[in-house]
Amino acid sequence: MVVTTIICGLVPALRVSSADSHDALVTGGERGAVTRPSERAQTALLIGQIAMSIVVLVAATLLTRTFIRLNNEPLGFDSSSLWVASVTLPNDPFGTADERNTFYRQLDERLRAIPGVAAVAASTSPPLNSGPPVTVNTGQDNSPNAPRISAQEVTTGFFAGLAIPLLAGRLFDARDAAGGAPVVIFNARAAQQIFGGAAAAVGQHVRLGPGPWSEIVGVVGNVRSSFFNTLEWRTDPILYRPAAQAFSTVDNPSAAGFGFSLHIRASRPLTLTEVRDAARSVSSRAHVTEMQRVTDAIGVATRQPALRMRLLFGFSIASLLLAAIGVYGVVSQAIAYRLREVAIRIAIGAAPLGIITTMTRGALVTGVAGLGIGLAAAFALSSMLEALLYGVRSRDLLSFVVAGASLLLVTLLAAVIPAWRVVRVDPVNVLRSE
Repeated sequence: MVVTTIICGLVPALRVSSADSHDALVTGGERGAVTRPSERAQTALLIGQIAMSIVVLVAATLLTRTFIRLNNEPLGFDSSSLWVASVTLPNDPFGTADERNTFYRQLDERLRAIPGVAAVAASTSPPLNSGPPVTVNTGQDNSPNAPRISAQEVTTGFFAGLAIPLLAGRLFDARDAAGGAPVVIFNARAAQQIFGGAAAAVGQHVRLGPGPWSEIVGVVGNVRSSFFNTLEWRTDPILYRPAAQAFSTVDNPSAAGFGFSLHIRASRPLTLTEVRDAARSVSSRAHVTEMQRVTDAIGVATRQPALRMRLLFGFSIASLLLAAIGVYGVVSQAIAYRLREVAIRIAIGAAPLGIITTMTRGALVTGVAGLGIGLAAAFALSSMLEALLYGVRSRDLLSFVVAGASLLLVTLLAAVIPAWRVVRVDPVNVLRSE
């Protein structure tokens, strides 16, 4: 900033010190007289200013479209009126799978008794998290080529509670209790990746690591997930196990405790106290450590792109304002220099539109030149934004058109406003003052 200030101060000072005093006295009687070198310098600076403005504006437009795309991307479930709470039970007070299942069932009943609660479900992973990976064997055990996909354990009402659509087969029901035949449900991505489609996956048997063989009884829609510090919604292959059966395979539950995520759909805002009291009424060792709207969790996942968008949007507004001030100043100076000519033309009946066109033509040509240079520079530099974009190409035509049209409109307004003001002056007063 210091260097810029020094340069901006020295350039006009050096120009004045090298000026011809005779020429200055000759032109001194003309209002706002501008030398040809000064005109060229002003034009070059204005072109550079407009070019830099369009580069920043294109970047801001691309990031804005990325943010809009992230927020409008279908996530595969209904996030409206949905709350998520984290529940932990330190030192695992349940010695058997039956005790865990009883806890889940009683907690479900207590939560549904809260006014406004329409649905309750539980899973081992929170929304936007696909879960830990497991090895899925479809034939030979321990095959080195066996795929690894994400896995979640969910309660019976999970898919209905989150409005995840069923694509083939059936959802979990009362048949899938602790003593029932082992079953799993695949999402569409997992079914496509391993079996080639939803219809082909239903009825197949898979083995999860050293566990028993399980039948795929259904295929559900994909649910998007986010990954820490990346700018994208991912569609991971996921398999779901009924929580009741998952607990029945645990012979020695972890002494460190266990936790899960509660998904609660309610017609009114819920409080942490309500959910915490319901959990502790079932087990005094149950702790509800966090609760938030799922829409807020989505906001946290898109926080970084939102921040980048706001920063660049602010820079683009500032650059547009500076460009508008520059154009306004150039046109105002040109009008001040030719004020006598304008007054004479108004006095003899020249059309205001013709005067405005004459006064603004130079500024508009400068603006178009800066726009062309800036768009070319933005096109060349746009690939640097590739890692920050989602669902939008770095050389997206619409973004370039919107940015270019916005800057052109600002330039036009900045040029026309001072010209429009001058055609409304009284030519008699101007000529008298001259």
